[in-house]
Amino acid sequence: MMEFLEKGGCMNIQLKKRERQQLEGIVQKGKQRARTITRCRILLLADKNTKGLSNREIVEALSVCSATISNVVRCFNQEGLESIHDKPRSGQPPKFQGRPAAAITALACSTPPEGRSRWTLELLADRAVTLKIVDSICPQSVHNILKKRDQTALKEAVVYRNHRCGLSLADGKGPGCL
Repeated sequence: MMEFLEKGGCMNIQLKKRERQQLEGIVQKGKQRARTITRCRILLLADKNTKGLSNREIVEALSVCSATISNVVRCFNQEGLESIHDKPRSGQPPKFQGRPAAAITALACSTPPEGRSRWTLELLADRAVTLKIVDSICPQSVHNILKKRDQTALKEAVVYRNHRCGLSLADGKGPGCL
């Protein structure tokens, strides 16, 4: 492979007009993931019908590894345009979603136990089990729930601690039934 690159080798492809338009559209809009856009740029630069740059020139133009170029071109030849998108990755789905996650978040927003100035992850995990919100949970899972909620919460949906009536929404009104 290295010899191939040192000789200025090129793994060019021939894009159809429709494929080229789709790739250019993705690059111009810039709404896709960075990896997807980079893959599109690699394919556009490797296209024999236009520039047909060598791997070395594409490496310099896009600051990517030569193996990346080879992989993108190889996948394109095997799968077509679908190869520019990431495939679903394996992994365990979240264990705590919906009501249990919301209950743990609400618990974290409540007054901490007597003698404590604030909740700890360990205290939240223990209290969630005691209240039978979940059968078992580790402090790291509590952290992940709270981190996820913090990132996805909308400003209108955030519940604030209020010294007069306990809890309130961003507009100052009560949250109603939690």
